[in-house]
Amino acid sequence: MQTYLIKAPNDREVALIYGDVLMRLERFEDAVKFYAKWIEKENKDALMLSNLGAALLRQGKPADAKTILEYVLELDPKNVYARINLGGVYQSLGDLNLALKNALEAVSIDPTRALTFNNLGSAFNDLAKFEEAKHAFETAVMLDPNQVDAIINLASAESKLGNSKEAIRRYEEVIRLLPKESKHRREAIEFFASFEHLMHADLQKGWAYYEGGFSPLVPLAGARSPKRVFKEPRWRGENIEGKTLLVWREQGIGDELLFATALHELESTGAKIIVETDPRFVETFTRSFPKYVVRAQAFNSLSFESVHCDFDLQIPIGALMRIYRSTLEDFDKNRPYIVVDPHKKQKFVERLAPYRDKKLVGFCWRSGKLDPVRNLTYTMIEDWADVVSMQDYDFVNLQYGECEQELQRLEKMTGREIIRWNDLNLKDDLDDVFALMSCLDFVVSVGTAVFPMAGACGRPSLMLGGAYWATLGSDRDYPFFPSSRITGMRVGGAVSEELSKVGPLLDGRYFVKLRPS
Repeated sequence: MQTYLIKAPNDREVALIYGDVLMRLERFEDAVKFYAKWIEKENKDALMLSNLGAALLRQGKPADAKTILEYVLELDPKNVYARINLGGVYQSLGDLNLALKNALEAVSIDPTRALTFNNLGSAFNDLAKFEEAKHAFETAVMLDPNQVDAIINLASAESKLGNSKEAIRRYEEVIRLLPKESKHRREAIEFFASFEHLMHADLQKGWAYYEGGFSPLVPLAGARSPKRVFKEPRWRGENIEGKTLLVWREQGIGDELLFATALHELESTGAKIIVETDPRFVETFTRSFPKYVVRAQAFNSLSFESVHCDFDLQIPIGALMRIYRSTLEDFDKNRPYIVVDPHKKQKFVERLAPYRDKKLVGFCWRSGKLDPVRNLTYTMIEDWADVVSMQDYDFVNLQYGECEQELQRLEKMTGREIIRWNDLNLKDDLDDVFALMSCLDFVVSVGTAVFPMAGACGRPSLMLGGAYWATLGSDRDYPFFPSSRITGMRVGGAVSEELSKVGPLLDGRYFVKLRPS
């Protein structure tokens, strides 16, 4: 859509209104240019400088925003708007303790403003203090019932505390409050709400709202990304016999594996299918989907346009769910679909032969990326001591990234060898990892890509954790993969506590219910 920037007004009050309109219309680039132009003639206008900082932050330039906002506080240490905006900058840059300190300072300056409590709640939330965050957001909403950001954040806090229905009520409240002009914001909120609807098995609304994940207002860490640009139309399930369809990846490899459960459905379309995937999956997917053209994702890093022009229509892989998995019964079609390289499998069969007097369990205890919120769903290597000490099993490392020192600590604690090989890159050599997994009796993991990898190649797998969106209303079953289950952690529980369930579940009473082939 074409936008127009009118001549900047000279009157300051009018200028403030005009800048606010640009921000509300999500025209952040125009807002930055406008505020910067004003500041050229009034370089100590603290409010305009603060607004410039906010616009830079929304434009995705937190470092530039930080410089501007810290200058504002030199001019006016009690400028609440600068404090609030600076809190967002610190959060964006990962300095969470400084963000909380800054938020508390803002509340002390102005304890009757909704924005200061919303900022405080965000700071608590990033430190995984969800009860404190909820109280701060509730205070913000009490001070201003129409404070949309606070209502959105309150919905998120309710979700993290296990109050999914209340989260839905809050999200839907915001969607009703938003003006029609706030298209990107509506999409972002619908995306956040989609996970709550999927949690309650409302697949129709859940997948419809999931489309909002490409909004530029969704934080990059959780967005459906890359936000690719196409001249070719989106396929929405219509007849495409004789045409060529591009299916393109859009998120991390874990989600890609979930959504790839529907790829086989495309065989019935009569179309030529091209699948663009993570480069690490090309070899595996080429073997697993022999009727399709499989290649690494390829697009211009500046324009996000495809470098290929050999297709008629395109669809992000997650959107296949709305077409092929619109009811829970549709998930009964799901089957393991990864076909492993027989030569690579034989290599691991031979390597594991000395351990074949016991059951072999692959395990993964954390992600490669850690922060206070993500850490709640992970464990420390020391937490696995009792599990690894079980004498009926031998344990195979599936933890990707640098972890050798952790493994050595666990071996010293337990006196047990953890099976691993220096020539296997568990992060990048995924075709080999699938081959290894196919040789294991079980896989036990926290919520990382290891869990769907095991499910995709048909291994009995157990995830330490509670119900989340991909369980689609179940607290135990995992509809995407018939051989996968979760432990069913209570809300507010620690993932490390779930390890006490692993022994009984593996010891002859593993609760996987395999669907008929």
